[in-house]
Amino acid sequence: LMEFNRNVIVPLLARPFKLWSNYWGNIARNGFYARSRDYNEHIGYERKGVWNVPYVGEAVLYKGEWLANHVPVFYSDLFDPDMAWCQWMREQGHFMYMTNFEEYGHLTDPDEFSIDHLHNDLYEMFNNKLDWEKRYIHANYSQVLEDDYEIEQPCPDVYHFPSTSKRFCEELIEEVEHFGQWSGGKHQVEWHS
Repeated sequence: LMEFNRNVIVPLLARPFKLWSNYWGNIARNGFYARSRDYNEHIGYERKGVWNVPYVGEAVLYKGEWLANHVPVFYSDLFDPDMAWCQWMREQGHFMYMTNFEEYGHLTDPDEFSIDHLHNDLYEMFNNKLDWEKRYIHANYSQVLEDDYEIEQPCPDVYHFPSTSKRFCEELIEEVEHFGQWSGGKHQVEWHS
């Protein structure tokens, strides 16, 4: 990123499968988000480049000599600190850039993230699907979906095929043991909240 020689730049980071990223291509008159006409092309890497944008956040890189000579303002009666800083940057005539020449990574969705469990990532299957699948789905699972895949059957009505990772199995067992209750083996289940 330093090769672009910009005072303030962010690598494009977006939430997978969502229209949410760490930059805005446009802002409305009230200073809040407005969709730019080429936003989808940028986050889909169809249009690549270094873009002068009105808002950046998360993973902001500053040129050290520029930062040494400027004291950013993060306070506003109207905006959160990130928006107040971007407003100050625009008012001072300082450009902020976003680049999507490379895929630098992605953002996770922290909005619903729970910290109430031993292994909180186990519960992120819907909010952070990409990371959950990489972490917990077996690397060879897709082979099961092939037409010519033969599912191993070591004995009648028992099927053996890769579905989840070793990490998933270990964390699931640890999670249940941490909860402190296993099924009593009867045909009834006691639910505890």
